[in-house]
Order: sequence, then C-alpha cells, then structure tokens
Amino acid sequence: MNILIIGGNGFIGTNLIKELLHQSTFILIYLRKNSKNENFEFTNHKNVEIVYGKFDDVDFIAELIKLKKINFFIHLASSLLPSSKIEDYRLEEESIIKPTMELLPILAKYKVKIIYFSSGGTIYGKSKSGKFGENDKLNPISYYGLSKLLMEEIIQFENRRSGLEFLILRPSNPFGPGQKSNKNQGIINVIIEKGLTGSELEIWGNGDAVRDYIHISDLVNAVIKLMRMNIKNEIFNISSNYGMSVIELVKIIELFINKKIKIKYLDYRKNDLSKVVLNNNKLIKHIGTYTQNQLTEKIKGFIDYKSENLFYE
Repeated sequence: MNILIIGGNGFIGTNLIKELLHQSTFILIYLRKNSKNENFEFTNHKNVEIVYGKFDDVDFIAELIKLKKINFFIHLASSLLPSSKIEDYRLEEESIIKPTMELLPILAKYKVKIIYFSSGGTIYGKSKSGKFGENDKLNPISYYGLSKLLMEEIIQFENRRSGLEFLILRPSNPFGPGQKSNKNQGIINVIIEKGLTGSELEIWGNGDAVRDYIHISDLVNAVIKLMRMNIKNEIFNISSNYGMSVIELVKIIELFINKKIKIKYLDYRKNDLSKVVLNNNKLIKHIGTYTQNQLTEKIKGFIDYKSENLFYE
C-alpha cells in the first residue's frame, strides 16, 4: 500500500502510521507548513516521506498522488473540537472542507480510496436509547459533528458522481499511548493524569454521562484489517460496544492507583449528550474476531504506561 495521510501527527495518526510501518508500507505524511517538528518520530524512517504544505494547495497534492502512485488517502485532518463555535466552523470550511471537496474528484481520477475518520460521538446526536448503529439518523448538535456530517455527505456524493471509493469510519473514544498530557486528550487520559499528579478533576454535570471507549491498538488494528480486505463504499462504527459513565471510570482508576481523585463538579453543558454507545456488529461481521472485552485491563495497562512516561511526554 502506498498511503498519503493528512493529520498524521495527531494521536490516532501516529499510532496508525506506527502499525502500518510494521507491514512494509510506504507512507507520505502531509503536514501543514507551520507544524514542523524536528522530533517527529517518523522523520528518518526509510519507508516514510514527510512533505510540508498547505492543505488548500490541491494541485500540489494531486501531483504528489500521481508521482508517488498513492492508492490510499487517509484523512484525519480537523481543527475542531466538540466545543467549537461558529467562528471555528467557518475556518474549518475554508481550510479543510472546501479543499477536500476539490480533491475528491482527483482521488477518483487516480483510483485512490479515501479513508475518512468521522466521529462516532458527535455525528448521531440524541436518542432515547443512546445506542447507535451505522444506519441510524444523523442529528449532530455541535459544529464539530456538523462538519463531520458534511464531510461524509460530500464523500458519498463524489462516490455517486464519479465512482470515488471510500471507507468512512466512526470511532468511539480512543485511549492509550500517545495521548498528550499538555492537550487534555480523552477523558480516561485526563482522569489518570489528575489522579497520578493529585490535581483536581473537573466533571461537567454529575458524572453520569455514558460513552464507550476503545484502546488505540484495537482501533488501529480494525482500520488496517478493513483496508487490507479491500472493503469499499461502507461506513463502520469502530467501538467497544460497551458503555461506561465518567464516575465508573473514576472508580476503576482510583482502584488501580490506590487513591481518591479530587473532583470539582461543573454545570452541564448544553451540547453534552447523556449517552452515546456505538453498535459494532457490522464491524465484527466484516473483520471477524475483534479484541474488545478487556477494557478494564487495558485501562490498567494505560495507567502503568502513564506512570512511567507522564513527565517525559
């Protein structure tokens, strides 16, 4: 596989690249000009080439696709968060959504499959059950979720228009090595860090919000299996299919670190959903056995990792 990846210097991207490189894959990592990082761990890897540029330079990216004989385009780029405001969304439209729309016909022309990372936690919206399958109605209530919905729609439009091949992935909440201490990434990561450092944990509401969580290794392995099986024009939830509340997470982590975590409760936020659990039956049907049932043990393993690496990240 010859892969071009944008957004490859984030949490999911770096873990995905690391695993792909175990399989003798050539990866072209396209980074924004202002994101240069001399310590980027793949800088000197023999199967990696890093190019810095602007994402809206579509002609340049098209030339790279042709020159490097790219056959997979992994799209992880986004500047939004679930809390982003309309001003942030407008910037996302100009810097990510519109350039992607221009690039999609070029991918179709060169028969490049796009692997798009959408959102499992924000794209579905609210429901009484809080359990969502891929065919459920999409009702995002945040600008982040809206941007993901729009991206999914333009990808499927280009599939109908020009035959673009795609995989749209809706991951739940990943955790594991690579989540940065200085970015407050992921609630499991944050709870562990607050517990290890004795800092105060802020919880919005009373801690009853339920999500499902997936270890980054399970997420990455599922993605690579789907890529290698040549599955196309499908949408997949990638999740553990198991819901856990914030307070449940706190209690598990307190048990493993053997101390109480200080908590400050804040008012509910209007865009917070009470429960989002992603049904992963379709994924299991396609890729077979799927490691998903050792969540507590994997949280313990992540605590051990953070204990050793927290102050070196």
